[in-house]
Amino acid sequence: MIFIFLLIFLLINISFYYTSSLNLGYKYLDMFRNSLRIEFVSEINLIIKFIYLLLVIFITILYNLDSFNNLAKYLIHSPTKKIMFFSTKIAHLSIVALLILFMLWLNCAVFMELLTPFNIDYKLIVHIFLWSYMQGLIYIFITNLIFLIFNNIIIGLAPIVLIWVMETNNDVYLIKESYILRTLYDWIPNLINKNEEFLLLGYQLNYWILLLSILFFSSIIYLVKDIN
Repeated sequence: MIFIFLLIFLLINISFYYTSSLNLGYKYLDMFRNSLRIEFVSEINLIIKFIYLLLVIFITILYNLDSFNNLAKYLIHSPTKKIMFFSTKIAHLSIVALLILFMLWLNCAVFMELLTPFNIDYKLIVHIFLWSYMQGLIYIFITNLIFLIFNNIIIGLAPIVLIWVMETNNDVYLIKESYILRTLYDWIPNLINKNEEFLLLGYQLNYWILLLSILFFSSIIYLVKDIN
């Protein structure tokens, strides 16, 4: 596991190096620091978000495998204990997701501070961080709900397809032309870089409604089914 995280860390910093155009020289970056900074943050956001969402989905899948729940099936029988176990698992996943995203953006901030002339817009980074975290939570809950219903690893990978659809069509004009894309962006937070601003196309209330609805139905399903 440590080797995997070190490999991810290495690959991320290599991607940072080329995305920042640092290979063209520090003086070149300093000459076009404002335009290149926005481009760098936009591209880095996509890289970090992709890695972050993949990691939280795979970790959620691991948390739903039988090997993780073997002990629970022998110890947990009452509804109260089942809800406590489910809540603990969700809380743990949420904390792990927060730590992963924090480490990724911390790495980005350190890279920008030490190796580039770009000024760090912490307000922008916090804005991206918070909504990326919300997006990760929704994918955690979706993956968890899928596993509760189907208990199948292949079907559990379905959220990755959803990520691919949204990211390959991450354009305001494409979204406006497609009812499916509009619906996805209305209910799943996914920032779009438009005129050097990172915007949400849906209402913030929609994201909370979806998040809490999935959590509620997941709790009901988990409560009424056996742990097996």
